[in-house]
Amino acid sequence: MKHADILIIDAWVLTMDAQRREFNPGYLAINGSQITAAGPMTEAAAWTAARTLDAKGGIVLPGLINTHTHAAMTCFRGMADDLPLMDWLQDHIFPAEARLDHDQVKTGTLLACAEMILSGTTCFCDMYLFEDAVAEAAHQAGMRAVVGEVLYDFPSPNYGPIEAGFAYTEQMVAKWRDDPLITIAVEPHSPYLCAPDLLRRAGIPVLRRPSGGAAIQALLQAVGFEGTFDFNKRLAGSLALGLIFGAFASEVFRGAFMAVPKGQIEAGIAAGMTRWQVFRRIRFPQMLRFAIPGLGNLWMVLLKDTSLVSVIALDELMRETNVAAEATQ
Repeated sequence: MKHADILIIDAWVLTMDAQRREFNPGYLAINGSQITAAGPMTEAAAWTAARTLDAKGGIVLPGLINTHTHAAMTCFRGMADDLPLMDWLQDHIFPAEARLDHDQVKTGTLLACAEMILSGTTCFCDMYLFEDAVAEAAHQAGMRAVVGEVLYDFPSPNYGPIEAGFAYTEQMVAKWRDDPLITIAVEPHSPYLCAPDLLRRAGIPVLRRPSGGAAIQALLQAVGFEGTFDFNKRLAGSLALGLIFGAFASEVFRGAFMAVPKGQIEAGIAAGMTRWQVFRRIRFPQMLRFAIPGLGNLWMVLLKDTSLVSVIALDELMRETNVAAEATQ
């Protein structure tokens, strides 16, 4: 007889393996943190277990993955949630976040973890404040998580100046390096809240990892890339991708500021609009005009070899952005 710590029986087992095998009815054997066997119910009689769970025909499948969370914001649920986005952020959420601390973030994340587990989610990717507390909560809940402290070019309610933000991230990397559940990410907020120097610096901790090349190779093979990825040779191309995207985003936002007819901003402020209302109602529509022409070129850069296409795409992005700017004048 074979022995398992946990044996799940009478389940509709969706393996999601390469062959997309299904067992209905089926069983699943678990030892420690590993699934050691899965198959049709006719084979379950060969197993004994410390604990047996009868799924009663329920579906057993790999856990869901939530790829974009701010888990601790469960503690803000219902706060001014009937307001427009920017009013909600500027007038209610940002002031509330300025008063957050480690314990509040951990408590909010524990609630989010409980809710995710109830929905079948076993892994999440989180960017927020006090992310060490998020890692602690995920580990306590037994969930996998990719977590990273948000980095941007203004003081954070957690770490203060950006230099302290990088130090905080490095401390998290050291603390959680060998944890089987927690992975630390370096997470600059976005091209429009991070200067180019910050974006370049944010890539350094990742590029220093000895396994960086192997991880990129595995990722490329998973999406159908054939051949060998030379990490050193491609480093310049990878940085070029970041610069291209940064340049694109910079042009979009600069274009939004340059293309707004004179007097509209002043009139909005005089009418009592907040800066976020000015952004949403006046600048954002202009940004869309600049963003659309460059999307096709960005997709080309992501799919093609960066050593040559990055230069071509950057030239086309700049040229099409200039055309869009002329069209709005």
